[in-house]
Amino acid sequence: MAIKKRWAKRKIKRDQQKKAEYVKANSTRIINNTDDFATLESYRAARTNIMFSLPDEKACKKLIITSAMQGDGKTTVAINLALIFAKTNLKVLLIDADLRLPMVHTYLNVKNGFGLSDVLVGRADVKDAIVQTSGVDIITAGHIPQNPAELLASDAMTTLVNELSVNYDYIFIDTPPVGILVDAMEILKPASGVILVVRQKNTLHRAVHSAIVALEFAKAKICGFILNDSDLIKYHYKKRKYSTYQYHYNYNYYGNPKQNIRQHPGV
Repeated sequence: MAIKKRWAKRKIKRDQQKKAEYVKANSTRIINNTDDFATLESYRAARTNIMFSLPDEKACKKLIITSAMQGDGKTTVAINLALIFAKTNLKVLLIDADLRLPMVHTYLNVKNGFGLSDVLVGRADVKDAIVQTSGVDIITAGHIPQNPAELLASDAMTTLVNELSVNYDYIFIDTPPVGILVDAMEILKPASGVILVVRQKNTLHRAVHSAIVALEFAKAKICGFILNDSDLIKYHYKKRKYSTYQYHYNYNYYGNPKQNIRQHPGV
């Protein structure tokens, strides 16, 4: 029994260290924390492409940011898209709808008090759930519920997004990977489109295919893909003597086996 307790304590400590490394690595990828030219230019290009992908949407654009697999970088991409859009003086809202493993508040170092789940169950008013950082309004995930898929599929979620859209130009919604959980599918109704994040040398072709089939079956508008860890982007900027960056970390996401991840945003 004593041996099991010591083993459990060591495991908890290792997991905490891995999570700390994971958070530190991802926090340094936030565009407010870097002056890397390649990174900033990639997100500016993404901003332009997204704007042109919804020419008929005159009102608020509500975009889901998801991925086919774990470790593709969808939360970091969602945060950076919100930040890069806000730099053009647009009114931007970022919603953390990953109610199983929320990370937006951790990367942006904001308090995860009352959040999305609390608003949906009537525990808090939406005005009390909105926090602001770097010109972006944020609704964190809030308390982790026992029924995240049902909450996201509820009429309350659709009503909330539609009501919020009156006050914003763009709403970015970070969801769990569409290839792992159904949560992202449940929130498609109020969305204008979907951005699928994939990562070179990590995302499997069959996972992307399955995600596309599922999204098309749900009649979602796929606005495009954002490619992470692109060798083409690295070569392009390295050749012109611009700096690049690489990060290595290991972390288990949704219980999947840990993987060595090297990430670099590209579009």
